[in-house]
Amino acid sequence: MKTKKKKIFIEIYKLLKLPHGIVFQASSEYEAADIRRGLGSKIDIFIAEDIAAQEFAENLPNREQTTKAIFLSRISPMKNLDLALNILKKVKEPLLYDIYGPIEDELYWKKCQEVIAELPPNIVVQYKGELTPDQVVSKLSSYDFFFMPTKGENYGHVIAEALCAGLPLVISDTTPWRNLESLGIGWDLPLDNLDVFSEVIDKLSVMSEDEHLEMRQTVLKWAKQKFAQRNAIESNITMFRYAYNKKKGINNAI
Repeated sequence: MKTKKKKIFIEIYKLLKLPHGIVFQASSEYEAADIRRGLGSKIDIFIAEDIAAQEFAENLPNREQTTKAIFLSRISPMKNLDLALNILKKVKEPLLYDIYGPIEDELYWKKCQEVIAELPPNIVVQYKGELTPDQVVSKLSSYDFFFMPTKGENYGHVIAEALCAGLPLVISDTTPWRNLESLGIGWDLPLDNLDVFSEVIDKLSVMSEDEHLEMRQTVLKWAKQKFAQRNAIESNITMFRYAYNKKKGINNAI
């Protein structure tokens, strides 16, 4: 988004040597690589995952006859809702797709509504408004999977919340949440192959109730192990000590 403006800003930023003396925080190796591509290989980057208080789904509801997917995010071009809707044109199985989130771009939302009007009868899409933070995990847990082929996330807190709700993910490979299929918790797919998205959604839709419940239990178990650990907190504490020592001219030995 706004590529030209950002390139000008970054070039001036580097020309004035403003990155000198700064410690950049990246939430993953993927984000660190992005920062280096933009600002150069010599900048000081510390990888410390974002910290977010997490609640977990208390129970996983029985699956209903029609598969239910959820989109939860700002409705803006970066989140790629229009692409998600176009993917649904090729889904063969019945699907209910509910959209939650603030409409930040009215023109973009109008474009999405035009795609909704073109969807086949087996796909039902509803806009359900916004949620308060305390509603998010419980609402997510009432669906069968989370579907958001975002153009990019440096972390993706809503993705973490979907995992805490025990939801399998169907997302793009433009976030730090990778290798999902090998973990048994979802799919991270390339945006240049829309057919693979629709195939995965159909695969989820025809899963037996037992298979789907087993997958959701795997997701919830993985999320509890992931977010209950102290690694993220400890790495953030270490990062602040590192930055403090650097400012004071103290040798950092980590």
